[in-house]
Amino acid sequence: MGYQAILTYLLYILEGYIGLTQSAANLTIARMSSITFVALVISALLSGWLSDRLGRLKPLVFIAGVVMALAEIAPLLSPDLRGMFLYAGLIGIGYGSFMSVDLALMTRVLPPAAPGEDSTGKDLGILTTAINVPQILSPVMAAALLHATGNNYPLLFVVCGVFVVFGACLVLPIRSVR
Repeated sequence: MGYQAILTYLLYILEGYIGLTQSAANLTIARMSSITFVALVISALLSGWLSDRLGRLKPLVFIAGVVMALAEIAPLLSPDLRGMFLYAGLIGIGYGSFMSVDLALMTRVLPPAAPGEDSTGKDLGILTTAINVPQILSPVMAAALLHATGNNYPLLFVVCGVFVVFGACLVLPIRSVR
């Protein structure tokens, strides 16, 4: 939720919070997307490799959430292009690591199938729903927050950071996976 809400309103954040024109904001989104993409791919590959090497998933998922929370803080500390580009890099690193390692974690916590049954498809469908519902709801929740607060973008970053940290903490109680 913390990633998708910012992504959805990035144009408005760049215009209303950073102060760019629409033309400059569009160009900045292209640059930020490139930074995020490169960071995401590298992070996903390295995190997957590292989790295989260490045989551990939970710490990497948690650290990825912390990195995404740091990304949410960057525009608060530096409400300019530098802060937004730092956000783009950190969110790419965190989200790439989170998605690669968290997907592996989710497949390992699937319940065992009863003898003679194969519920893997149903279970993966539930996991897919768990991933997609927050992505669908976050823009709606962000719109409500922005409308209620008069486009308070700093508050949106704080709320998104809280969601990211909360999500990272949810993996800690899992006992069946290291």
